[in-house]
Amino acid sequence: MAIFSEHPNQVLGYNKGISILAKKLVTPTYQIAEFSLFLADDISKQAKNDELNERFELSSILYQASEHIYSAAESLSVFKTGSKILTIEYNISLLAYNVGNLSYDALASFMHYTGKELSAQGELKLSLNNKSDLVEKFKTSSKEFHIAGQLFQESWAKICKSRTKIQTV
Repeated sequence: MAIFSEHPNQVLGYNKGISILAKKLVTPTYQIAEFSLFLADDISKQAKNDELNERFELSSILYQASEHIYSAAESLSVFKTGSKILTIEYNISLLAYNVGNLSYDALASFMHYTGKELSAQGELKLSLNNKSDLVEKFKTSSKEFHIAGQLFQESWAKICKSRTKIQTV
C-alpha cells in the first residue's frame, strides 16, 4: 500500500491552496484548456501504469476520469487564443503533472473547485454578453470536471476501504 502514500495533498511548488489554484487556472480560460490537456495526459499515463501493474479497477476509473478531463479541454478549446499572460507563475505542463500526482482525495477536491470556477465564469459571460454558445461550453466543461472529481472520490473511497481491510486482517 506504500504506493498511495506517495501522493501529496498539496501541489508541489505551489504554496497556496488548491481552490486558489483552480480559480487562477480558470482565468484566463485558455489557460485551463491547455492545463486540462496536460492533466488528462498525465492521468491517462497513471491509468496505463496501474493497468500494467494489474490494478485494473483503479486503472479503469483513471481512464474514465482522463476522458472526462479531455472532454472538458475539448469544450474549452474555443478559448485557446488570447494573450499569453498567465495568471500563475508556473510551467503549465509541470503544474499539470504535480496536480495529477496529488492524492485522489485532493485531486477530487481540485476537480470540484475547478468545475465550480468554470460554472461561475460561464455565469459571468452570460451576464456580460449573453453569448449562450460560450456559456454552454463552460457548463459542459464544468460538468466534466465534476464527473472526474466524483471518479477520484470513488477511487479514494476504495483505497481507504482496502486499507481498512488490510489493517483489520
